[in-house]
Amino acid sequence: MKRMTKHFNEATAAAVLVASTIFLIGTTSQAQRAYKLDQDIAKLNRFVQSGKSNPASAQLLREGRDLIESQHWQQAAEKFNELIKGFPKDRDLDAALYWYGYALQKQNLKDEAKAPLLRLINHFPNSSWRREAEALLVFLGEQNAVKIGKERDDCEIKILALQSLFQADEERAIAIVTESLKTPAASQCQGFPAAALSILGSRSGPRVVPILLEVARSNSDLKLRLTAIKRLGDQHNEQVTDELIKIYDADRTKEVRIQIIRALVESRTPRGSAKVLEIARTSDDPAMRQIAIRYLGDLKDPASLDELIRIFDTDKTPQVRSQVLQALSERDDPRARQK
Repeated sequence: MKRMTKHFNEATAAAVLVASTIFLIGTTSQAQRAYKLDQDIAKLNRFVQSGKSNPASAQLLREGRDLIESQHWQQAAEKFNELIKGFPKDRDLDAALYWYGYALQKQNLKDEAKAPLLRLINHFPNSSWRREAEALLVFLGEQNAVKIGKERDDCEIKILALQSLFQADEERAIAIVTESLKTPAASQCQGFPAAALSILGSRSGPRVVPILLEVARSNSDLKLRLTAIKRLGDQHNEQVTDELIKIYDADRTKEVRIQIIRALVESRTPRGSAKVLEIARTSDDPAMRQIAIRYLGDLKDPASLDELIRIFDTDKTPQVRSQVLQALSERDDPRARQK
């Protein structure tokens, strides 16, 4: 029993790392953008509160700020444009240019958004809004900004540049990802290799899968391996599923095995589901059995429900039965509730 508890505790710690990796893959870009907007609005608030602008232009800046915060993008763009045209020499013209471009891109007016941003960079090279304008231009795919962004040490801008490059020149983008994976992490901006791999893995095709498989099998960075495995599961491909099963059978690293179980479930392939069922029924690792049972609850199909009930009825191991009950509690089915 002590040995089983030890295995379970180790697997729980490994599952935490796996879950955090998955969470970061799925939410980092969205969270970074939301946090970045909050930072930019806070910066704009400081500009508004400084009270050093012309009273009339300051009023337009405040009104534009309020419209940005309430996400009224068209009205915000009109307000900042009014400031730009009415007060062409205002001390906060650079801020107005940035937010005008921002409000335009939120309306999907990408070409129109580039003009005020480029004007800001060209006319106000020392502006405190220059970095934000450069990042937004990279996000919009402005090619000169993308080229400069790839050469910058700023990780956020480099990631945005890589995303844009995938749209314009996929071969070049894949080459950059491949080179990043070969370069020591210490010589790159923090987080770039994992972000680059995740961007690559969000795509599909004959060039993508072999790179992901190579990383998943043998990369020395565990987080990169977990990222690759997650993205392989997203391919929803039986041949990829077979490769993941081979890695699971050959590799005893707990974090890797947990990530593969989850990837097999999320692949929604028959062979992936069958492997997870096999692990839940017969694995010689009690902790992996419990992990597989937990993820079986996510399949939401009759076969997995039948298997969970069968395991509960035949297995008397307290930890296993407890995990089955937890998985059954998440199923909206009368047979599950009977347990």
